[in-house]
Amino acid sequence: MDSIRHLYNLEIMAWLEKPIKGLLLDISGVLVNGELAIEGSVEAFRRLKASKIPFRLCTNETQEPREALRAKLSRLQFDVDLDKIFAPAPAMAARLRQEKLIPHLLIHPKTNCEFDQPPNGAEPDCVVIGDAGEAFTYESMNTAFNILLKLKQKGEPKFYTLGRG
Repeated sequence: MDSIRHLYNLEIMAWLEKPIKGLLLDISGVLVNGELAIEGSVEAFRRLKASKIPFRLCTNETQEPREALRAKLSRLQFDVDLDKIFAPAPAMAARLRQEKLIPHLLIHPKTNCEFDQPPNGAEPDCVVIGDAGEAFTYESMNTAFNILLKLKQKGEPKFYTLGRG
């Protein structure tokens, strides 16, 4: 048993000898739980910022835009810049810009602001679906489905999800 403990301690020590290059922290369950800061997380976050170790915050939240997440964190005493928060909607918006795609969005209305607005009269060439909340209706699903059918006639339809979908 002592030899196993000794090997375990050596592994930990070897890891500690390597410099930390950065941290990726999940917001939910690490910093906050619902609408409350997790005990000790505000002070730990302040210490992280003071350490100058690069960090990013990530979330799988698809019903709130990053600005709302930043505002919530600010209310809970986490001082964080918007560009440090990584969420599915802005990541998808960046990919769509890179691929020059015009999406039909079936997402929560609050997160529409994360996406570029298509030019008037522009036809969508892909569908993006996320947790649309009450906007997830038969009509909205039928519209998205019909767009995919129309895109199928032109070739391979592009369908993206903001989660595991």
